[in-house]
Amino acid sequence: MQIHIALQEILDELNKALTDKELELEASNKSISTNTTSLISNRKKDVTNFKLAIKQVANDPTLYDTILENFKKEAKVIKANIDQIN
Repeated sequence: MQIHIALQEILDELNKALTDKELELEASNKSISTNTTSLISNRKKDVTNFKLAIKQVANDPTLYDTILENFKKEAKVIKANIDQIN
């Protein structure tokens, strides 16, 4: 599997998590604070930066595992930050 395919799958998961969080907040029928709006905006920037970083990755099979592991760690942090928004 090419590294970019694996990284795209991680990016798709982050986009889904962010979309799900936005839908959850909208469905709660509570007023969304400016802090929450700011947090959502910051997470969107994180996901955008993640996407840009993916484009910079070389498709070097010798570094595949290391690159993938590093991106998984970063995605885990972003996902945790998304989950903390309320």
